[in-house]
Amino acid sequence: MNKLTRFSVMSASAFTAGCIGISGLASAATISTTGPGSYNNVSSSYSQTTSTSNGNNLSANHRNSQGASTGSATSSGNTFGGSASTGNASNANDSSSSFHVSNGSGFSSTGGFGGGAGSGSINTTGPNSTNTISNNYSSTYRASNNNSINLSNSTSQSASSGSASSDGNTNGGSANTGDASNQTSGNTNVQVTSSGSGMMSGSGSMMGNGGSINNTGPGSNNQVSSSYNSSYTTTNNNNVSVSNTNNQNAQSGNASSSGNTFGGGASTGSASNGSTSSATVSVQN
Repeated sequence: MNKLTRFSVMSASAFTAGCIGISGLASAATISTTGPGSYNNVSSSYSQTTSTSNGNNLSANHRNSQGASTGSATSSGNTFGGSASTGNASNANDSSSSFHVSNGSGFSSTGGFGGGAGSGSINTTGPNSTNTISNNYSSTYRASNNNSINLSNSTSQSASSGSASSDGNTNGGSANTGDASNQTSGNTNVQVTSSGSGMMSGSGSMMGNGGSINNTGPGSNNQVSSSYNSSYTTTNNNNVSVSNTNNQNAQSGNASSSGNTFGGGASTGSASNGSTSSATVSVQN
């Protein structure tokens, strides 16, 4: 007795690495009208590996050193001494820094994968045939975002008004010193956005419709199997450092009116320091 064995094998596979908007990875396969004792197999497989790595290292350093001073004013040894006045000494500094870092996964979260890894059907096979349909899908996704941002602001300011004197005059005038002032303003804005969560969006039809086996003969071995394995890993390392250092010194000069027959007034100017700083840090992973 001779036994005739027939093998009918149809397979489809696809592999992608970081692709976007894949449609119809493999068409559906059909095996029909096979003889007795035949071996019929439809297999579909899909494998995907996506890896994203973003490394950002930003550094900004602002240094500001300012000095302002006015000279001395003297009115002395006069019969009618005039007033002695010094000018104003002032410093002003304004600094602004802005960082905006946006890290994407490089993978589209829309578009899907169309017909998926394929489906299959086996119809009208003979007795004692072996019929198998298998669908396999494997996906691995890794995203790594490393962000290092360092910002340093250093400001040193010094303002000094000179001395004013009206001494040794018969009719002494007034002695007035100017104002000494410092003003600094700083603004820092840091924004970090790391995205990579859309990897699996739109992949619902990845596995297709599985498979169907119909109208098989007596004693047939019929199997339909589907497997789905997915691995998704995202690592975000954010290091943001903001440092503001401000040193200010304001000094008004000395005013002297002495040794005069008719002495004028002596007054010193005002000494003031002002500092304004703001830092905004936004990290979104």
